[in-house]
Amino acid sequence: MKKQFALSLVGAIAALSFAAPALAASISSQMSVGSRNADVTTLQQTLATDSSIYPQGLVTGYFGSMTAAAVSRFQAKYGLPQVGRVGPMTIAKFNEVYGGTASVGGAPIISNVTLAPNNSGMNVLWNTNQTATGVVYYSTSPLVVTEATGPGKAPNISGSGVMSMTTGAGTNNSLGLTNTTASTTYYYMIESIGPSGVSVTWPTTFKTN
Repeated sequence: MKKQFALSLVGAIAALSFAAPALAASISSQMSVGSRNADVTTLQQTLATDSSIYPQGLVTGYFGSMTAAAVSRFQAKYGLPQVGRVGPMTIAKFNEVYGGTASVGGAPIISNVTLAPNNSGMNVLWNTNQTATGVVYYSTSPLVVTEATGPGKAPNISGSGVMSMTTGAGTNNSLGLTNTTASTTYYYMIESIGPSGVSVTWPTTFKTN
């Protein structure tokens, strides 16, 4: 009996020792081959936890060809264009997957997104941590999003019948979306443009009354 208890205790300790820690990671800057910063290290450490994405698992703080390949695999896994660089869409998805805040370097941080149905469609409200212009893209068909091609640039957002509305510059943003149809599901996303860059929300849906 004592031997059985000892073995059980050893097994429990081993299970605790090898249990994977809770993963929470956030990145905030656009990255491509040649980048060197703390976000590159966080990116590498996090992607290395999935050997199907980053089998080499090297954590160097330098964004080289292996990191670019890992980013491409991450993008493929989550339905992003496989460009191998980290732009606003990849940052938003990375932070969503790993529990971080979807912020983009010095670009605005989008928070407190709220939907409020109205008689003619949907009100979309959100906050930013700095004065920024906002755009809401929406369509009855899925949005087609292509990652930004360089630092400070916005993703290309297109698709069938995409409409967009733009706010003035501010930190408390709201738009009443027009030209909507009752009892219809719409795909939408928010883009926020500040003096230091662009941030986006991951596309999602709402349904009109």
